Parts: sequence; C-alpha cells; structure tokens
Amino acid sequence: MADNIRQMIACGKLYPADRQMLDTMTDIQPDNRGEVNAIIVPEGSYKTALDCYKAAYSTVAGKHYDTAVIISPMHHFSFPAIALTKYDKWASPFGDIDVDTDAMDILHKFRSEYIYSLTDQYKDKFAGEFSAEVQLPFIYKALGADTKIVPIIMGENNTKFTIMLANALNALLEDGIKNDKKYLIIITTNLSEKAKFDDAIIKDTNFAKILCEMKPDRFSEQLALGTITAHGGGGVTALLRLAEKTEWKNINVLKTYNTGDITDNKLEVDGYIAACL
Repeated sequence: MADNIRQMIACGKLYPADRQMLDTMTDIQPDNRGEVNAIIVPEGSYKTALDCYKAAYSTVAGKHYDTAVIISPMHHFSFPAIALTKYDKWASPFGDIDVDTDAMDILHKFRSEYIYSLTDQYKDKFAGEFSAEVQLPFIYKALGADTKIVPIIMGENNTKFTIMLANALNALLEDGIKNDKKYLIIITTNLSEKAKFDDAIIKDTNFAKILCEMKPDRFSEQLALGTITAHGGGGVTALLRLAEKTEWKNINVLKTYNTGDITDNKLEVDGYIAACL
C-alpha cells in the first residue's frame, strides 16, 4: 500500500527548488543557549523572512526533539475545529518527514469533537496550506531527519480554541514527561501584512512588547482591538496559555523587522518575528 504523503506546494515559490541553494539558506549555527521548548517563526517567503527563520531555528539547532508540533493558521477559509493532518508523511526537499501518529492520537482523544483530522471534503484545504510546509526544510536541517512532526491548523482564532489547544498541548507534554519524549512547539505567524512601513513598525514593536508580558488575555484583547496584528495570533495566544500551565517563564524576542527594511517598497510591507521560550 502506497504511503499517504502530503506533497510540496510551496517549493520553488516560498523557498528554493534548487537543492544546493536551499541547503545553503537553511545552514544554521547553534546559538548554544539552554533549553528551548517553543519557537515563534515566520510563515513567509525565505527571500524576505530568512533572517527570522534562522534566528528562531538557531536556538534549537543540534538539540534533540522527538517531535515538532507545528501550529499554523488557515489562510483559505475558517472552520470550527482544530485540524490534525490525515497524512502519514509530509514531503520535503531533503526527504519525507514522518507524522507522529501516537501524538496525534493523544490530541484527538483529548477533545475529539473539536480536535480531529480534516474530512476528505476538506483534506485538500490542508494540502493547500503552506505555513507548516515552509518549516520542514529547517526542521530537517536543524533537528534532524528522525524528528517527527504534528501539523495542526487552527480553524478559528477564538478564545475557546486557544484554551482548548493549550490544554491539549499540555496533556501531550505531560505524556511526553511520562514516556521520556521531547516535544518542540512551533508557532507560525507573520505580523503586519501589506501595511505602511511606519505603521508596521509601531504595530510590530507593540506586538513584541505585549508578547513578552506573557498575559494571554491581554494579548488576545490587543489582537481583537487591532493594536497588534498577527495572522497566527491564535497560535501565539495558545502558546501563552500553555506557558501558564508549565514552568516556561520568559519569552526572548530574537529579531523583528519588515520587508521595508530590506526592499525599497515602504507602502505595503509584511512584518516578521523570531522568538523562543
């Protein structure tokens, strides 16, 4: 029976199809910091977001993680659920990466009425979402070929789902402690989107400041009010709620910038962040 593999859709678009070029772009030197449990990374093109990708993944490069849990927003449509992938493997330019089915079972059983694999009707929507895929070359290079993945899409970024996902992830981490299994949580998000350069600087600076307060309700409130912007804000909120349940005390913002810092276009810029916890 053929493997059920999620094929690449962003290769050659958001990251290079040329293997040698990609290998060079994803070559990372570890920054030799202590334990890292989670990172916040971009979901944009390597052409513009590369420095933030590398800053985030340098904090975990060379460390051992059994599984990387990738939490992404949905760009195409919303749905009232937290979606788990139905694929057994995800293709990457460096080789296929296995999905951690044991971890998927734990998450599914936690609240099966809201946390489940997408039905066949919507499976192609997961196939068309790129946020998790763009992480795979870095996961492969920084963490190693044996690291498994659990791709998750938040169908809606509401309070209910951020609480539910935080509780489910906490259950997963507790199971990992019992079974000597190490997880890395990866939150994908961009910041300002098609904003004016000066506006993006204000909002993205505020984002970093409020993020470091580690108060999920305040963070969620500011997202709703529009004082900060993040397409993957629901995943970030869930991470902050998870941090309240663990001994994760501090978020380190490693780098923020926007495309206006590296191009001549100041009228429509996208913002990026790298952080670790």
